[in-house]
Amino acid sequence: MKTIHLIVHGHVQGVGFRYFAQSAAQSKKVTGWVRNKEDGTVEAAAQGTENQLQSFVDTLRSGNRYARVEEIKVSEADQDQTYAGFKIIR
Repeated sequence: MKTIHLIVHGHVQGVGFRYFAQSAAQSKKVTGWVRNKEDGTVEAAAQGTENQLQSFVDTLRSGNRYARVEEIKVSEADQDQTYAGFKIIR
């Protein structure tokens, strides 16, 4: 298992992007969380195999039909906890 941290830039708030991310994570069997940040970006932590995570990030890059993803910054994160599912943090 690997854990990554993501910051998604673009028009990604107010367009259902967090729900899109949650659905993508569930379909890829990725665990973690997603939330809006005050600066207009969306932040997420995701945990899974290398292939699952790559597929998840690729799906996020495409966005949903209302979002416009300009950039996703991905970094490795400490694996100090294991996530049971993928939740939206408000």
